[in-house]
Amino acid sequence: MTHKTFSYFSFSGDFNVFELSDVLGENSVNGFNKGDINQRTGCPYRFSSWTTSRVSEIGTPIYNQFGEVLSKIVDKTIAIREFQDEHKLRGTLEIVPKLYGSTPYEMVIPYSIIEFCNSIDAFIDIDYYVYSERDVVNTNSENAPSEASVYCQIMGEKLNEIESCILDTKLFDGVSRVSNESDVDYLRVSCNLINSDSLECSMERTLLELLKCNTYLSDFRKDNLLDFYLVCKIKVENSRFKPIISPSRNVISMCSELKTSLKYCISM
Repeated sequence: MTHKTFSYFSFSGDFNVFELSDVLGENSVNGFNKGDINQRTGCPYRFSSWTTSRVSEIGTPIYNQFGEVLSKIVDKTIAIREFQDEHKLRGTLEIVPKLYGSTPYEMVIPYSIIEFCNSIDAFIDIDYYVYSERDVVNTNSENAPSEASVYCQIMGEKLNEIESCILDTKLFDGVSRVSNESDVDYLRVSCNLINSDSLECSMERTLLELLKCNTYLSDFRKDNLLDFYLVCKIKVENSRFKPIISPSRNVISMCSELKTSLKYCISM
């Protein structure tokens, strides 16, 4: 089977769903108000929920999926912020990949999506499921990846000059020029990560170093089309102990400031 991903956006908190629908000009899908009775449990909901419809890869490729999910609310940033000032409201982009077999999975969350989420203090939750053909139960495993690496990928023009500039800062332990399968060169930039770091800490540490370097790169970014990606490569040995890979609010904020997309590469 091939990998499948669906996604949707939700608001949760203490607010009236119908009022939020009026603000957004869009009705909620399966929304409910705090205090409404849950028909499945018979108990009242403890919070309100407003959601968009789900978008899946069946009709939309993964690289267009998030844009379609947010298409009807992405231009409502000011209205959302004003509503947040008066109500307890938390936004979340929910991404649910279902991974089958041993074929590697790649997903990119574009900078434009990250920028929108950051503008309304929203979270990005990646709730992924691994269905591996060679799953082996290891009761001593921890909730951590068996192998993981985090680095920045820079693509664009004048890579030689950019490489020299980054090396001069002496902020990074690894700076190398790489050619991928499409014969497109890019710079791989990584800092010295501690083995005990969680994936979240590794992401934050790498971005912090990039922020220190950002002033040196600002001239290149003005004159050239540079694409920045924070790349997380993860190998999951046991689907029962898969790592947490959702970016923290700090990561979202720093990616927004650096105009950096997020790329996840997961292998089983």
